[in-house]
Amino acid sequence: MSKTRSRPKRTMEYVPPKSLKKKTRKSKPKCIELYGRIVQDGDNINPKGIISSKENINYYFFPNNVEFNHDLIKSKPLVCFFKTGNSLNVSRVRLLKQVDDLKVLEKWFQNDNFHDSADWKETAAEYFNRQSDKGELKVQIRKKLSTLPEPHLELFFSTLPSGLFSALDILDIFESRHFNPAHEIDILQKVRPLHIVEDRIVKCVHKVDIQTKNRFWKTIPHSQAVDCEKLFQIAPYEAKCRIIDCKYKIYNDLTKAFTVNIYPRIGFSTPASYVNIDDQDLQLTALWQQDKSDNHEYNRMLSARLAERVAITFYRNVGFNTEDISIHQLNSLSEDWKTHDILLDGTIPVDVKNARTPVNNKHCYVEHCVPRLKENREKKFVLITGVISPYCRFDKGHYHDMEDIRVLGETDQKSIEKIQQQYSSNIFEIKILSSRVNYPPNSRRTNNTIPPWVFDYPGVFYSSYDKLATSICRLDASKIPSQNHARKFDLVNSIPFFIYKNKLPPSHTMDGLQPWQIELIESIVSNEKLTLPILFMELLTHFIKMASNPVDTGYSPEKYRDLFFHSKKVNNIQRHPLGIYDPLNTTDNLCTSLEILWNSDYKDRLKEYHSFRFHGLGVLRGKPNSSDKYETILAYCGGYIRDYGKCGHSPLIIGHNDICPLCRKLICNKCSWCSGTRQHPCRSYEERKSN
Repeated sequence: MSKTRSRPKRTMEYVPPKSLKKKTRKSKPKCIELYGRIVQDGDNINPKGIISSKENINYYFFPNNVEFNHDLIKSKPLVCFFKTGNSLNVSRVRLLKQVDDLKVLEKWFQNDNFHDSADWKETAAEYFNRQSDKGELKVQIRKKLSTLPEPHLELFFSTLPSGLFSALDILDIFESRHFNPAHEIDILQKVRPLHIVEDRIVKCVHKVDIQTKNRFWKTIPHSQAVDCEKLFQIAPYEAKCRIIDCKYKIYNDLTKAFTVNIYPRIGFSTPASYVNIDDQDLQLTALWQQDKSDNHEYNRMLSARLAERVAITFYRNVGFNTEDISIHQLNSLSEDWKTHDILLDGTIPVDVKNARTPVNNKHCYVEHCVPRLKENREKKFVLITGVISPYCRFDKGHYHDMEDIRVLGETDQKSIEKIQQQYSSNIFEIKILSSRVNYPPNSRRTNNTIPPWVFDYPGVFYSSYDKLATSICRLDASKIPSQNHARKFDLVNSIPFFIYKNKLPPSHTMDGLQPWQIELIESIVSNEKLTLPILFMELLTHFIKMASNPVDTGYSPEKYRDLFFHSKKVNNIQRHPLGIYDPLNTTDNLCTSLEILWNSDYKDRLKEYHSFRFHGLGVLRGKPNSSDKYETILAYCGGYIRDYGKCGHSPLIIGHNDICPLCRKLICNKCSWCSGTRQHPCRSYEERKSN
């Protein structure tokens, strides 16, 4: 018989609804309280120690018994504090955003918590920034520094708030406690301004080993060391160069533009010029050639025509509108060709004077093959443009591998007369237009030869250089190198920029200059406008003054270069005096000649001259007190070498070259010439040649 389950009997007992059930309150989970946030016992910490809390918590604090794997923290930035007794240690700072309780960081700061550099820098920076009482903070830091281990010094100083401690405060800290010079030097080089702690750094440098010194000179902030003169004095040359580069960076950046491209082109290829001649050029050459059988005259006339073509190209390049007037001889458009060769901007007449280089000097000439000084129809003197060409034999095809045809600049009769009047005196006579030979009346040649130093270029030629000089003159004086620094570290000499702008250079750039040098600078800048002829005559007249009145002033002609030239490098574009383009180096050559003369045995004889004469191409004569005749002091050779042309060797210097016993002129050490003409030379010359 199957048993049947009996249902329980229903009772009428009252069951309250769930909402009315009495809630039983759970007890609070046990927790560990720290200064700040807490980690509860019930927080989900997985076996690997990674916190999985969903809260955006940046700071976690753990008791010592919690194991924590730092390397596995990837999902959230953390700062983890561990309780050790009554203090806190920090470990593995990932990111700091905010701190709820400053006391936590203050507790941490009072301990030597340098487990990790990233921990220290980020946590310390947060503490420093949140400290409102900066005075109290400085007291805390000074107290900590008194006991801080030296290996932690550099890290500690690297986190100090900017401006909290002045350079004097830091200097006082180091003087109150003994530190290892190696540690100290690493910290002090980061102090700003550096010159406040300069003396202490110098002491440390003398105490450390060579490896520490080398590391220091490589890591020192060179931009901060520019005002540390004592530190600069003991620095090795490489470190000095880096300091100098920082100190004069603006100046150096400006002078980098001082290259050959700062001037317009003045030289043009001789082969290219010859190849580009046309039928009209050949017709003009034939028209000018009087003796059709004379190849020498043909080459000379063709060279003159090429010089006109080059001058036209030059003026076009610098911005002038040009018209070839010489060609009017063929097309009869006008008779203006009788007074000038080129017309600039429709108003400026130009007469081109061409000269050819002699055999023994490719950077000078001894005569022009040009007509006399001309006037136009309005009786105004025509502008004279000088051109120098290589000595070519076009009739034989000898024009390859030749020097360029070069434009020397321009001048006029008024400028020449002004120079003669300005620099002539009762003891110094100047004759710029030199008389060479009396040619026949119908000859195209003339007895007027204009020396190369009389020419200069139009103002537009110097537009780029003038902007550079203006920019440099506007710099603060501290940004401009002294003469000493420019010389030692191969910087561009700044003095010529100021003289070019008619300004006295800053006083520190003239430290070390002799009084006579400063006097010469003052004389040069007093001129209304500086040109190559003015500079040339200032130099020569100053030498005459110093030679005729010798006193012990440390004078030497070689010191002219410290005033005139931007660089002492040979064949450098910066060798042009005061930035004035000198295509034939006339000023440099004059300095060289005066140096040789001054350093010769004849130096003491110079004071015996009571008057001097100077002829334009470079002949300086003096009259001794004991004689009425002038003696040649400086000269060039005007002799002729058969089948080659003029010799042109220079300089010939008294005391360096022999004196002819017959004519008392200097004898050329290249060709033995002294004086006379090609047809009638000095008898002493003929005797020397026959021997």
